[in-house]
Amino acid sequence: MPPKADQERTVFVINVVSENGSDDKYLMNAKEMTKNMIEKKIFTKPRHEAGIILMGVKDDDSDFRICNHQEIQSVSWDMVKAVSEIEGSEGVFTKWLSGLKSALKIINTAYGRLIKCKIVLISNFPADPSQNFNNFDKLVEHFVDSEMTFVCCGPKNLQDKPPENLNKNEQKILEFCRAVNGFYCPFDYILPESRFYETGCTRFCPWMCNLEVHSIKIPIRVAVRASRTNTKAMWSLVSVETADGEKRAAPVPITQTKELVDRYKTVHEKQDTVKGYMCGNKFIPVTQEDEAGMELGHEAKSFKLYGVAKAETVSIIHRTGPSTWLVMPENGFEEPFFYFLQAMKNSNLVGFARRNYRDGGKSPMMNLLIPCTDDPELPWCFLMYQLIFAEEEHKVDPVSLNSVIEGLSKEEKDTVDELIDLMFVEGEEEGTSKNIVPAPERQHLWNVKAFRALHPDEPLPPPKDYLMALLEPPDSINAQEVRYCVERIKKSFELQPEEVMEVAVAEGNKIPDTPPNDVVDKEEENVDERDMQNLDGMFAE
Repeated sequence: MPPKADQERTVFVINVVSENGSDDKYLMNAKEMTKNMIEKKIFTKPRHEAGIILMGVKDDDSDFRICNHQEIQSVSWDMVKAVSEIEGSEGVFTKWLSGLKSALKIINTAYGRLIKCKIVLISNFPADPSQNFNNFDKLVEHFVDSEMTFVCCGPKNLQDKPPENLNKNEQKILEFCRAVNGFYCPFDYILPESRFYETGCTRFCPWMCNLEVHSIKIPIRVAVRASRTNTKAMWSLVSVETADGEKRAAPVPITQTKELVDRYKTVHEKQDTVKGYMCGNKFIPVTQEDEAGMELGHEAKSFKLYGVAKAETVSIIHRTGPSTWLVMPENGFEEPFFYFLQAMKNSNLVGFARRNYRDGGKSPMMNLLIPCTDDPELPWCFLMYQLIFAEEEHKVDPVSLNSVIEGLSKEEKDTVDELIDLMFVEGEEEGTSKNIVPAPERQHLWNVKAFRALHPDEPLPPPKDYLMALLEPPDSINAQEVRYCVERIKKSFELQPEEVMEVAVAEGNKIPDTPPNDVVDKEEENVDERDMQNLDGMFAE
């Protein structure tokens, strides 16, 4: 098993002073980003810890100060609620160095020493000519020695501006980021990223075996490239009330038990039952020996190349399966593996391999191996697809439209070409530059859980706009022009909407089971009369 990840600790340092106080867009974005990051930890890493420091909080003397809003503790929904209740102040606060010193102080107080943590600074960095940076170098030294991870967020994109257009605070925060190997992110970038609680790409533990090519054995690693997972997690059943109907202080998990019940709801003990199948109204009992005899037999763990074929002779249906695997060499055996891979690629060949997953395995599978050497996002490897059986294939009858296409006029072809051009999505457009995007359904489920945890009695909100945007065409496609083009296609092909006959039914009346007399099929009526005449002739005697 892979080693357990170190427990992560995060301290948020938030400047709550802005031009318009609590209604300022800066403070709203700062609170949303902090909430998203804490909620993500609750869903994906609930054992991690976090703390919150507020800069610019007003005291009774109307002076700004720094306070610990939340001590370092395990992330919880109470912490999310505390972030929502943060109130802003109007004015200017520029002492972000003091906020970072307070973060180091609560880390030292919580753990007795400075340990590795992530510190997230959120500020608008207003101009202040009187600001001094006397402790700048000392603070950098503490961050570097303690291996702190530093992330800074703000409303402006400071990297795109020349240094002379930045105020002193903005220049110094960029210098601080460079000195401690941290980075600065504007809200326009980090807010969309924080809204998706994706867990990132899962690094599966590879399957280790030898690729056997007759008597040659090459140690390999087989890793899953893509597989479908269940979006919704299993429900947890708990009891919130006692037998007397009183509310419990805390929910109590419920243990499910399994009962064997017949059609008459009679409960039977497992030892009084017999396994078997109902075939042809006859019950066929199956013993443990019978179950063993139904299997194909046990084999040793193996991965054997059984043959090769020209790539063009392999149909597309053989390049699909429940998952996609990557077959790569083990460290130290790259040379023979890549030599074999390159030979297969140069000869335009694909391989067929028989795979038995583990010692004593019962179901060896045949797999297709396709050499991959020209994909910049993948290492040199074999792409492996499991070959499906005949019972697993869903056939679709092929239909050729060549005769239809040859009969199209130039006007009809031009209108279709125009529609394709209007709907063409450029690879550089936002939303299409990424080959893989988060699943909107999974994120909406997380949003619903977070809302219900904070608002147990309120109705659920609709899906967020940024989630639905993933399912909509990009902004580069002009919907109005596409609509006009579709209308021209309808005229060119003389497409008419299908007529639907509507029958008006008065209130209290039923729709008749048979059609009216004036729409009865006459041919069917004549057949019925002819059959009756034949019957009359048969009984005439």
